[in-house]
Amino acid sequence: MMECRYCKKECVKAGKQQNGRQKCYCKSCKKYQQVKYTYKACDLSIEKDIIRHLIRGNGIRDIGYLLSISNTTVILKIRQIADALGSTFKGRQGLTYEMDELCPDYRKNLWVIYAIAKYSREVVDVAVGNRNNECIKPVVDKVLAFDPKRIYTDGYSGYPNLIGKDIHKPDRYLTNRIERMNLTLRTHLKRLCRKTICYTKRADMLLACVKIYFFATQIRRVSIQELMITRT
Repeated sequence: MMECRYCKKECVKAGKQQNGRQKCYCKSCKKYQQVKYTYKACDLSIEKDIIRHLIRGNGIRDIGYLLSISNTTVILKIRQIADALGSTFKGRQGLTYEMDELCPDYRKNLWVIYAIAKYSREVVDVAVGNRNNECIKPVVDKVLAFDPKRIYTDGYSGYPNLIGKDIHKPDRYLTNRIERMNLTLRTHLKRLCRKTICYTKRADMLLACVKIYFFATQIRRVSIQELMITRT
């Protein structure tokens, strides 16, 4: 008998693996598991280590090398963690917001679009895609749902069609906080640096990495085990 790694209930024996190790089954969460694993990626604390390395600028191959796990496993874990995350912003009516688009590389076919509360600098929502109204609109709608007092943006021509004139104010000098956050992102995430060969190739991986960076504070409050159980 052993304690379940996920729900902490008791497990029962359920045969053996091909390598001869005892396999157990939890009747509560219906998960199979072993008492001890040989591969380091099976350790429940590996997700925390991946997050720690990711937000400090390490790439996929760097993380795999430092943690002694395969690159494929690192990619899988990043996607799983990102899918379990969401915005923790709990705003109130009458706040001021800033919106901006960040281009990761010279190709300019992928943009990171996000919005923050001006004074608290909390991220409201984030999207990745082409710089057009179709990609920007979900982020704008998320901000409009909080009945904002003012929304500051740059001079992109698509914003006036999505934000009312009474609350929209395009001015490059009023988005200084989100522009500073752009610089922090480029410093901490390798795939967002301008002059680098480590540019991102997939929009879903870029979105996953940015979500993990923005919502890392949520992971500090909620254990990875609880996030994974909620996701499944």
